[in-house]
Amino acid sequence: MLLAASVLALAWLLFVGFAACILCFNRLTARAFLLAPAIGTAICLIALLTASRLDFTIRQTAWPIAIALTIASGLIFYLRRRQLLEIERTEIVNAAVGCGICVAAMVISGWPILLYGPNWISFGNDDMVNYCLGAMRLLDHYYYQVPNPTDFAQGRDLPTSYFFLHVMNRERIGAELLLAFVSKIFGLIPFSAFMSLMLILHGSVIAGIGAIVPRAGGARIIAMVAMSFSALESLGVEYQLLGQEMGISLLLVSAALLAIQFTEDRHLRVAALTGIVVTGILIGYPEIMLFLVAGAAFFLARLLIRRVANLRSVALQTAVTSAVALVLLNGQITQVIVLLLERSQSTKLTSSAVNIGLFPYYLLPSGAANLFGVVPVGFFSEGLIMSLVVGLGFLALIVILLLLVDGIRRGEMSASILLAMVLLAIPLYHSQAGFPLYKLAMYAQAPIIATWACAVAGMRLPFLRRASQRVAPARTATA
Repeated sequence: MLLAASVLALAWLLFVGFAACILCFNRLTARAFLLAPAIGTAICLIALLTASRLDFTIRQTAWPIAIALTIASGLIFYLRRRQLLEIERTEIVNAAVGCGICVAAMVISGWPILLYGPNWISFGNDDMVNYCLGAMRLLDHYYYQVPNPTDFAQGRDLPTSYFFLHVMNRERIGAELLLAFVSKIFGLIPFSAFMSLMLILHGSVIAGIGAIVPRAGGARIIAMVAMSFSALESLGVEYQLLGQEMGISLLLVSAALLAIQFTEDRHLRVAALTGIVVTGILIGYPEIMLFLVAGAAFFLARLLIRRVANLRSVALQTAVTSAVALVLLNGQITQVIVLLLERSQSTKLTSSAVNIGLFPYYLLPSGAANLFGVVPVGFFSEGLIMSLVVGLGFLALIVILLLLVDGIRRGEMSASILLAMVLLAIPLYHSQAGFPLYKLAMYAQAPIIATWACAVAGMRLPFLRRASQRVAPARTATA
């Protein structure tokens, strides 16, 4: 069953990522389990890109990389077995609940895979085709391999034409690398393995939102469950936005690690681990780095103003994180920089008829209702119903902005990330940039839900107190 294989693949990423957490944290809690899938994804991306740049194909290296990472992780587990035995029972229960929610979320958004298996292609949009053809190239060709001129001229090997996109145009290839890897491990062509990978990354997103919530117990459960039912998060899965799903999961976990290293666990090992995840972002979805940098800046500004953090310590940890990312990216850093510069030039804040015509949703009064899932994207009606929809949307927007202010006051990283997104949304809306707003609405789901969940849990409602008693919070600053 392909769904079971997807769950096992997510468990393997958790296994690899958790081994890295064992090396970096002195005390392990349930939060480390939620950090682990995205960390495992980043480690896997780094290994795959390195192999491809060294003139190996993914078909040649997928199983050796999988086996090597499994053995290395197992060795870490063995050598640190005492540390594993010290994990409290309540933390294991917390982790089991979190993992159960991730699997449930995969079923909620991916139930068609139970009916159609590898034949489920959902919308089958242009993004999927491009990702699959790019993955087919990387399966049988190394990164810098130039297409055969005769085959290319005669159109007999379409995937090799993605050489020009990957190498000449310096396009990000993290999604294609991971898709090629999963395709080889599952023994499927990329088109058949695509939706399985989407569900794996969806589970990683659900774990990531649990990781960015600083409070164990009720708040974390609320955030993970709410994200599982988020309409726009599910749209990202069904609409096959592979790079976006990968980027969001890595964003959430890198932000959570930054919050941990600056406020709770100031070991440089945590800063190095953050550098690994940041490298994963730069390989897979560098466009989302803006929100990480801006959110971290807002978060740090509050700490420095209140003298919770020391400027020298922050500078040292930031230097370690940056150095690790630069070393792991190696020569790829120049291509990442060029890609970001090109993106900044191509993504104009000016309006266009095509932009507004294809993506008008968040330029309309009903946009707020779409953002919070009051009605589906593209819903239109007349009279009283539409007025109620617009009113509910704006009411929800006012509430979340108030919660955002409260979250910034309390020093929550999710609120800082959300603030960065809100500040970007203002000029985008003013310039009628429909497509960037459409993407930003999906990016914002995780920080919106995390900020809201922390506020709801802080209300100390009776059923939340009972949940917190069953799922006990961590007592000390670790992960």
